[in-house]
Amino acid sequence: MLLATSDAPAADGGSAAVLRCADEREWFGLFEPLSQLPEQFVGEPLADLEKRLHHWYEHGEASCLWTPPAPPEPAPGKSEAPSSLVAPSESEESSIEDELLVSIRTGIAEGSFEIGDELSDRVLADRLGAGQGRVRRGMHALAEEGLITVTAENSVAVRLPTKADVVEMYAARQALGTIALRSACRRGTAGAREARAALDALAECIREGDTARTQRLDAEFQTALAQMSGLSRIPGLIGSFAKQLVMFITLMGPRYAYPTGEILEQDAGLLASVLEHDQDRAVAIWREKMGRGAEYMLDLLDEPRTGPRGLV
Repeated sequence: MLLATSDAPAADGGSAAVLRCADEREWFGLFEPLSQLPEQFVGEPLADLEKRLHHWYEHGEASCLWTPPAPPEPAPGKSEAPSSLVAPSESEESSIEDELLVSIRTGIAEGSFEIGDELSDRVLADRLGAGQGRVRRGMHALAEEGLITVTAENSVAVRLPTKADVVEMYAARQALGTIALRSACRRGTAGAREARAALDALAECIREGDTARTQRLDAEFQTALAQMSGLSRIPGLIGSFAKQLVMFITLMGPRYAYPTGEILEQDAGLLASVLEHDQDRAVAIWREKMGRGAEYMLDLLDEPRTGPRGLV
């Protein structure tokens, strides 16, 4: 594959597919084909591409060409290291992070974990059937994203969010979502199928009356909608904040019962606005969604908690 600006000269020979772009907005649309590159093209090669694109755009150069480098040849006589000695891949680490979140949320929902508990890396490793070192890496990665709180003793502290946590999360989501929605409205219908599928799954879940799962599907829809923007970093940040929201909701327990009909109406309005390229309406719905969500969660934090160890 060869990436080139629209006025770059054609490559001599070769059969690489050429993706041509006229301006910086079209470069943003290359996220999807670039994400399909084999694993050896991630990291330094894509960092080099980003550097070249910034230089091309900022300095007004006539053209820009880039082709993924060939994968390195293994050294003669050397075989791959045994699997037990190979460092965990990024996908494996992402998997343990997801497993940890699901395990903690499930434990809270079923009553195994309660507000005030501290879950050691050993307890979580036993629960998941994974090594403590891998679990510990996942814990600290999640803590860096603000999804959990890790103590000095390598334990996860199960605690309710503070008002400051809620205000900060919703303010960040509102700002990032506004940027993503404006870009998605300008960009068109790319990614609409995934967003529509997420919205349909949400509607079906609401019809089935599964309130707890509704919150997770709403978060998945928001992430899919953000991906329609074609931006490279903001959808990931929105997805991270969506996971944080789901964790907060889990910690609040059955008390959290935001009207599911309102969620569906908001999300349907957001998708329709993006498909109609109506930036003002999309942003207005998003801001109302964020404002209502923050207000609802803050009101719950003001209510007295009853039940064993603070759980309703």
